Amino acid sequence: GEIIDLSKRPRPTTEVQQSQLDQQLFQRPTLTPEQKRSKILELEKKVASNPDDGQAWNELGHLYLNDHQPKQGIRAFKKVLDLNPNNAHAWTDLGIMYRQNKQPVEAVAALDKAIEIEPRSEESHYRKGAVLMQDLNDPEGGIKAWEELLKVNPSMTLGNGQSLREIVERLKKRVEGAEEPVTGS
Repeated sequence: GEIIDLSKRPRPTTEVQQSQLDQQLFQRPTLTPEQKRSKILELEKKVASNPDDGQAWNELGHLYLNDHQPKQGIRAFKKVLDLNPNNAHAWTDLGIMYRQNKQPVEAVAALDKAIEIEPRSEESHYRKGAVLMQDLNDPEGGIKAWEELLKVNPSMTLGNGQSLREIVERLKKRVEGAEEPVTGS
């Protein structure tokens, strides 16, 4: 299997691979580039004429998320949250957008807000752990976030069928300085 060295944390090498991983884990629908552009233009017109249409802002934010346009996605999800500050899904999506925009501290803050509103959100816990480990070089924090996820879903598995509990245990051994390499499939 693949060896995970925390100093060289594995991560998708392209945004496309990250998007594919996200879709495997959390099943977000995909549109063709032409469909995205057309729908984005339609929704931008809609929110320009009706800026309090939270559903349109949310849909627009998801299109920007899936199209890797983090600045626009941040704008859209902030508007969703202006209209409904207790929308845990929008806080999670804002966290994703901040991560895409290379703002990991803001990503964690948004994910924390999502978890505060919806403590059982598997996606928020998972993404928080990933940001802490991969973007902020905080494996202990990432492990803690994933342990919180395991309290919500003790049998959590990743898209490749790998048990999150096994991954956490291997990461803990690695962080504690054990010689056993962390492996994944």
